[in-house]
Amino acid sequence: MFVGHHEHTLDEAGRLILPRPFRDQLADGAVVAPYGECLAVFPAAQFDAAGRRLLELVSAGEMDPAAMRTFSAYADLVRPDKQGRIRIHPRLQDLAHLDGEVVVTGALQHVEVWSPSRWEAQLVRGTPAWNEAVSRGVGFLPAPTDSSADAVPVPPPAEPRP
Repeated sequence: MFVGHHEHTLDEAGRLILPRPFRDQLADGAVVAPYGECLAVFPAAQFDAAGRRLLELVSAGEMDPAAMRTFSAYADLVRPDKQGRIRIHPRLQDLAHLDGEVVVTGALQHVEVWSPSRWEAQLVRGTPAWNEAVSRGVGFLPAPTDSSADAVPVPPPAEPRP
């Protein structure tokens, strides 16, 4: 499982040092692919399962084959080197607006790589949504009896950088 928030940089060769907690889970290889406003780093086995699901959706007529082709064409197979670095292809860097500083977050089943400004914007959208989910009880957490007294709100995001 991938959790946590890490601030890193891409080196001049476009390599990202994976946070130590993520390295073992990605040691056998991974796939970097566009994922909304960021890049996702999927363990290879999980990407294979997702690929099978995409093929099922295309076969069932529930997904346009062009969408599957685009997703797979932008995906890039990577394997961490001995220093725990993976290459982020320049085309993927451009798609995700990555330039030097990056935010690496765990997203439970995969890792996400964000530009700092896009991450801050995501926090602005995601923080109220998370607090609302907690106040309702999201299935694995009981709903607080008095949200104003018992809830532990997520701190507000930092002001976006200029």
